[in-house]
Amino acid sequence: MKMVNFYLFIVISGLLLMDIKWIELIEFIKSLVIIFGGVIGLYTYLNQQNQRRIDNSFKTLEYFAKNISKTDIGTWEEIVSKSYEGTGAKPGYFIVFGKEKKRKQVPLSTLFYTEGKRLIIYDSSQENSILYVDAIRRITEQLNIIGYQYISKNIDFKIIYFELGQLIDIIYAWIDTINDPEHKNFVTEEWFPDFIKMYNNTVKQREKLPKKTFTSNC
Repeated sequence: MKMVNFYLFIVISGLLLMDIKWIELIEFIKSLVIIFGGVIGLYTYLNQQNQRRIDNSFKTLEYFAKNISKTDIGTWEEIVSKSYEGTGAKPGYFIVFGKEKKRKQVPLSTLFYTEGKRLIIYDSSQENSILYVDAIRRITEQLNIIGYQYISKNIDFKIIYFELGQLIDIIYAWIDTINDPEHKNFVTEEWFPDFIKMYNNTVKQREKLPKKTFTSNC
């Protein structure tokens, strides 16, 4: 502000020395005031928009926490662990234990079938021998909502990515393992298009952003 006043003083002084008519000087000052007011108005608007995005980011995270239970996150962590190659899982697969404790390789693409299909997988290592993988669908649906908010410029991606970055990266990687073109197109274009668009639009930004760690098994 002090700098602006200083430059304004210099301009007016210069004009006086040039013996410009007072009427022209007054008009010039009016123009400067209008321009200066416009700059201040724009600065204020941008600050308000930035604060709005920050507030919306925290509200979005609260909504995510309200709709995704600790059990859902636990299921996600379980599948991350079971898809770790150190456990014997092939790339693009996760391991469950069938009858007689025999290992079975299950495609990660199975996690993204239509609702009501293949949402429960037999796994003798689980309580009641059932792994409820429908949790992954619910998490991805919430990430798609976040993607819509990002595309609409309603949130600050840095805040979202710090809290959910590992979830975002791993679930995108799982979707990327889908080999069937028709299935993949349906998942990326029909079910979760905003999530996919958000991920693809933030490639360079994500490289520089920190994120929380939910699990080290990845």
